[in-house]
Amino acid sequence: MNSDKDSIDSIDSLFIPASSKEKKTAKNPSAKTILVAEDEEKIRRLIAKRLAGEGYNIEEAANGEEALKIALATSIDLVITDLKMPKMNGWRLLSMLRRRDLDIPVIIMTGYVPEEGQKLLTSKEIVGFVTKPIDFQTLSQMVNNVFSPQSPGRKLRVLAIDDTGDTLLLISKHLQQAGFEIKTAQNGHDALKEVDRFKPDLLLLDLVMPQMDGFEVCRHLRSQPASARLPIILLTAKTSGEDVKKAVALKVAGYIVKPFKADLLITRIRKVLQGAGKL
Repeated sequence: MNSDKDSIDSIDSLFIPASSKEKKTAKNPSAKTILVAEDEEKIRRLIAKRLAGEGYNIEEAANGEEALKIALATSIDLVITDLKMPKMNGWRLLSMLRRRDLDIPVIIMTGYVPEEGQKLLTSKEIVGFVTKPIDFQTLSQMVNNVFSPQSPGRKLRVLAIDDTGDTLLLISKHLQQAGFEIKTAQNGHDALKEVDRFKPDLLLLDLVMPQMDGFEVCRHLRSQPASARLPIILLTAKTSGEDVKKAVALKVAGYIVKPFKADLLITRIRKVLQGAGKL
């Protein structure tokens, strides 16, 4: 478990001397530029300071309107935005960026809000999200993955788990056509064995299965160091607020409601893999 000093919301880490606000770091023309949009100044400045320390150029905005103006006037490589901001929230900012054909990767920061959970898990427009209090190591890894994706040197591997054979056949067909290597399992126990053997890059996991449901599979995988960060997309007809809350707590990367279209599934898989640094 990370110590308090690694958490952006810890009291000590939020103390920033006033003199630091006056310092302007010269921009590196060869470095990537990140726009941080957050209305809480202390959190915004701490994120900016730490990412600048990793060699990134930083632009700051206190609300969505400021962020949009900066994105339109400056070459931005990544946007990290809070959801709840005055004047223009994070979702509106994302919508305005896309309407202006700015295909900038976006990472969402948010305190968990039940009505936002499903949207975070199903959005194909973001590369990832982090919940508050924000662990900087998690955010930093997500940022670095966007800019320094791993080169797999092989087809990316997807393990699909569903107790319905017809669903697995359709998923296998579409993912193979999209260039993925695919393995399947029809229950949670077989899935856990296949994770060890196949070493997938991503899991497609049905939520409702006999013997061991999707959440139980997730909990087991998250308890193991080798699979603690394995990207998981849930496939389910269940959309209750309680299920979404569990999915967020288990750091599930996506949530696709059945029935779904093949192009939506493939788009979501690619976005999640991009956020994990595998594309």
